[in-house]
Amino acid sequence: MKIIASQNRRKRWPVGFFLLFSPLFIWGFTTMRATDFTTNSAQTAPEQNNPDLRTRFYQTSRDDAAKTVQNLVPTLRTLGRTWKIAASSTRNDAIEIRCEVAVLLFTDDLTISLQSEKNGTRVDVRSQSRVGKADFGENRRHIAQLLRALDRQLTVKK
Repeated sequence: MKIIASQNRRKRWPVGFFLLFSPLFIWGFTTMRATDFTTNSAQTAPEQNNPDLRTRFYQTSRDDAAKTVQNLVPTLRTLGRTWKIAASSTRNDAIEIRCEVAVLLFTDDLTISLQSEKNGTRVDVRSQSRVGKADFGENRRHIAQLLRALDRQLTVKK
């Protein structure tokens, strides 16, 4: 004799769903407070309010700074994925290094510009998502991560 289960039984969400997505929800809610939902890019500037996004000046030659950046970028990771250098070029006496950063299913592009200055090098960075209209602050975090790593490697000019 076969026993038929009651049809009033509720469906339950699998525990794996909560274990998989709860870190994403927590991360999303913690980053929403300081996030601009109208942009998918960030860049450095000398007069930025956010100190993480201020243009850096280092007491080293432009070529030495470029070598440091090229050695440093492949060691940086975002969500477990390594950054990659896509191209490097020289324009108007500035070296531009373009990088790619994979974030989950999306790719963000970073452009690092190194300009010779009196007694040093000026470093500006721009990070932009390839798709979407908002980045939840991820591009700002890319720039901050890169500049913190450069600050540890090079002497900051005051």
